[in-house]
This record gives sequence, structure tokens and C-alpha cells, in this order.
Amino acid sequence: MAFNSDFHCFSDNPLDRAQAERRDSVWLRQQLSAPSSMFIPFQGEKPLIALNQGENGENPGGDIGWLPLADERIRHVEKSSFHLLGNTSRGEARFACDIHHHNKDFDEEAAQFEGAGKFIDLRSVVMQGLVSPRNASILAQAKSLTGWHKSHQFCSTCGAASVPADGGLRRHCPSCETNHFPRTDPVVIMLIVHGNECLLGRGAHYNEGQYSTLAGFVDQGESIEEAVRREIKEETRIDVGDVTYHSSQPWPFPSSLMIGCHGQALSHDIEIDDHEIEHARWFSRREVSLMIEKNHPENLIIPPKFAIAHHLIRHFVDGD
Repeated sequence: MAFNSDFHCFSDNPLDRAQAERRDSVWLRQQLSAPSSMFIPFQGEKPLIALNQGENGENPGGDIGWLPLADERIRHVEKSSFHLLGNTSRGEARFACDIHHHNKDFDEEAAQFEGAGKFIDLRSVVMQGLVSPRNASILAQAKSLTGWHKSHQFCSTCGAASVPADGGLRRHCPSCETNHFPRTDPVVIMLIVHGNECLLGRGAHYNEGQYSTLAGFVDQGESIEEAVRREIKEETRIDVGDVTYHSSQPWPFPSSLMIGCHGQALSHDIEIDDHEIEHARWFSRREVSLMIEKNHPENLIIPPKFAIAHHLIRHFVDGD
């Protein structure tokens, strides 16, 4: 069954990324002064979320804390630090920037935005359902982009300071003329099947009782299929044959592309590498179904719905 990746959290971004327009410096300056242009401030890795309070003080949801570019609280931010995310369907520009000053206290800084919202880490935002799925995808793009600019302020070729260009699409080194582009790390994440069982593992940092699909970064000069087979072999000593693609998911922690696959196991005996994972075992469809329902007798669970691992596992249980 074909699977639409737009279903995944952080996918289906509604913004037009304005790839051609952003190279026009005149157009960019116009957008940076247009009344309809808005930006989402980040305090480090936390976006500003405008929360909606219920009648009894409960928090039923929220939205992206968009602010106008003329907001007086961001006068200290250089215009070059506003990174273009894209245009809305109405042609209105949307930007992101990190407002955090390295010498400023986080609480004092956040207090300045108290009337506009609260800075909340993105994992909590999606787990609590504080924004719509499409807005979550905008925040994922913004988090990855602002994070990359913050960690790549110097040229890796000559060490000189680099500057943002093309609305944040690249960084340019005036010293050696090298261009640097935002990086996305490809990661294979795979559900391996043997007959009526699937292979799940857990890392030392997982929530109590949680098992998930195995995953790992794609090496240079390596295909997706090779990466799937190598990672499974390294972590469990299981041999994998056929590999099929399922779907993909942007993962902004910090900036990866999760490439979801299914694989057919050629062997069954597990021998874990405890440097990679804490434990791994085979689970029947019935067991996994109980894990999804949170009725497993050992209180075992799988990752939440916002993770691609959840959907790879459910796909197996449903027998699609």
C-alpha cells in the first residue's frame, strides 16, 4: 500500500519556500519592511507559542506566536538574522530568527515576550498538540534553519566569519568566497520482519517500557538499502534481505530526514551490540497490537503518533 508522507508530523509544510524570489536582494528588503510580513521568534531551540487559555485556566491549545517585524522587542536583532521560511498562499512573507543574546538571562529575556506567548520546546509543543500539524511543520523548518545558522557562523574552509545570504538559504564567506548550505542528515529507520514477527529494540534513554524500530545515519557513499542492512547487522547481527521504502519524515532534532523502510530478515538469532542499543527482541503482531493499545501485560509501549516509528509499526500490525 502506498503511504503519503504528508501524514507525518513535521510534514506537509504550507509555505511556498520562494526559492527564486529569495535570491533577489531588492525583493528581500521589501519583505523585511512590509507590514504583512511576520516572524516567529526562537529563544535558542524554543519557538514562541501563543497559548489559548480556557474558561477555567486550562490550556486547550495554541498557535505560532507570529510577531510583526516592527516589534520593538527585537530591535537588537540584525536584519540579516531574519531567515526567510517562505510565503503564505496570500504572498505574505514569513521569517524566523533566534532572539537569544548569549549574554542575556533566559528568564529575563523570555519575560519581554510574556504578553505574546511562551517559549516552549518543540517536542512538548507537538506532544501536547499546541499547534496544528501544518504549523508544526513550519516550526520544524524554522528550528532547523535557525539552529544551523547559529552553529555555522564560521567558514569551515578558512575559519573566517560567514554571513547569511539569500534570505538564509546559504551562508557566504567573504574571505575565501566559499558558500555553505543548510545541512540535513539522512537517517534510515526500519522495521525488520521475520514471518509474523517484527524486530524492536530500546536505547538506554528511552521511556520506561518503550520499544521502537531501529535507526541509524546513512554513511557517505552508501545507499538506503545498504544503510538498513548495515545498521541492523551492527546492532543485532541479523541479516536483512529485501528492503522496501515506506515514507519519510523531517525530524528537527536537530535537522534530520528520517527515511522509513521495511526489511525482510534472513536470520533470527539476536546478538545485540550494547554500545548501540540496550535490548532487542522479536514481537508478534498480537503483542505489538497490545503495545499500541497500551494493554501489554509487561506494560510495554511503542513511540507516540508524532514519530514515524509509530506508523512503521502500525503498518506491520495492520498487515498492509
